[in-house]
Amino acid sequence: DAVVSGASVVPDSEDLEVLWKRCHLLQPLALADALSEQLSVFTGEFGCWKRQLRTLHVLLHFHKKGGGTAEAIRIVAEEAFDRLQFLAAEVPQCSAKARLVLLRADGDDEPKPM
Repeated sequence: DAVVSGASVVPDSEDLEVLWKRCHLLQPLALADALSEQLSVFTGEFGCWKRQLRTLHVLLHFHKKGGGTAEAIRIVAEEAFDRLQFLAAEVPQCSAKARLVLLRADGDDEPKPM
């Protein structure tokens, strides 16, 4: 897990579950729009990848839970495809999780070497 300045960047399973309970009844498109926006936020500050990494963890948790939140990951992959590819290729802290999001959105549950 990534840790920066003593605080975990990666949400724990309890935080992910609380967020899922708050979001699972939302329309997949509205949820996907909000998550896509979090992936595209670029502040130019040191460590701006932290928000994207947290969002990637949220996407993977929502996919695992299924239902409308799993549909949202497919929508995010379409809306933010270029951003996900950038994170996978150019941001070492986000690379592995971004690749997993792209794979899961494509219906593949097994990671493949790049």
